[in-house]
Amino acid sequence: MTTYYLLRLGSLVSWVVPLPVAYTLARLVARTVYLLPTRARAAARANIARIMGQPIDSPTVRRAAACAFHCQALNYVDLVRLGRVTLAELDAELVLGDLRPLLTGIAAGRGVIVISAHLGNVDYVVQWLVLQGHCVHTAMERLRPRRLFDLVRRQRESMGLQLHPAEPRALGALTAALRRGAVVALVADRDVSGTGQPVEFFGAPARLPTGAVLLGLRTGAPLVPTFAYRLHDARLFVTARPAVILPRTRGLRDDLQQGLHVLARLLEEGIARAPEQWVVFEPIWKDGAA
Repeated sequence: MTTYYLLRLGSLVSWVVPLPVAYTLARLVARTVYLLPTRARAAARANIARIMGQPIDSPTVRRAAACAFHCQALNYVDLVRLGRVTLAELDAELVLGDLRPLLTGIAAGRGVIVISAHLGNVDYVVQWLVLQGHCVHTAMERLRPRRLFDLVRRQRESMGLQLHPAEPRALGALTAALRRGAVVALVADRDVSGTGQPVEFFGAPARLPTGAVLLGLRTGAPLVPTFAYRLHDARLFVTARPAVILPRTRGLRDDLQQGLHVLARLLEEGIARAPEQWVVFEPIWKDGAA
C-alpha cells in the first residue's frame, strides 16, 4: 500500500517539479532506503554478486546494489510521468544505438518479440515504439493490492500500449497479436507468474518465464534482445542485438528447453554489460534467498 500512495504523490509532484530536480530527490530517497537492512537489499546484493562472481559483502557488490536502487528510483520518476510525456521528450531522453535488428523485424510485418531484462528502463523504449505508431503489446505482473496494479496499468497504457496481466491465458492474446504483425515486448528475467522452467542462468539453475520462447515457437516470430542502459546524465542508451528465430525441430518439450537456453544466454549478455543496473529485488537463485 505504501508504494501506491508514493506513486500517487509522485504523480502529483511531477506536475510542478522539473525533471532534474525530481531525479535528484529520487536519488536521495534511494540512498536512504538502501541503508535499511531490507530483504530487497539482501536480494539485490545476492543477485549482483552471482553475476559479478564476487562475495556478497564485497565493496564492489555493495556499490553496485546501491546503484540498482538509484536506477529503480529514477524508473519510478519516469513511471509517474508516463501519462503526459511527449515523443519529443522521449527522443531527448533516449540515446539510440543500433536498432536495426528491431526496426527491420518490425518493418517485415510478421510480428516481433522484443525480449529484455529489468535493466535501465525498458518501459521508455516500449512507449517510444508506441508513439512512433507501432502496435505494441506487453505483459505485466499482477501487483498487490489491486489499486496499485490498476494505477500502474493506467500509467503504462496511457499512450496506447496494450497490456495483459502476466498469466497463462495471456499467451493466446499475445499469439494473436504477433500473427497480426504487432510487437510483443516481454521482460524475461523474472518468473512472475510462477510457471517458469529451470535453466542454467549465470552458472546456476534459475526459473525463467517461458512466454517469449513459447510465442517464438508458436508463431515463428523472431526474438530481438533490446536493452536500455542508464547513462551518467540519467538518459537511456538503447541498443538491439541480432534477431534470433527459434528452430522447431523436435518435440515441444525439447524445443522449449533449448529455447530457454538461448533466452538465458541472450539475457546474460545484456545484463552482464551493466549488472549494477539490474533492478531485481527478489532472489533469482535459491542459494541467494537468505
